[in-house]
Amino acid sequence: MMKRGRFNLIGRLQLQPEKFREEEAESIVKLRILRTQEAIMKIMKMRKTTTYNALHLELTHVLKE
Repeated sequence: MMKRGRFNLIGRLQLQPEKFREEEAESIVKLRILRTQEAIMKIMKMRKTTTYNALHLELTHVLKE
């Protein structure tokens, strides 16, 4: 008669969602970088020249919308 073996499936099941969360977090960061770059380009096309503080204020305003 064969003994039943025990498998730890919980450890394996948690690896997949963790990997998915990491990939999702990376894609969110990349999307935020692109949105920030878009907003900076939009502001600089309108203003041509600006100070860092003015750019920062305008950028936070644009990204909140």
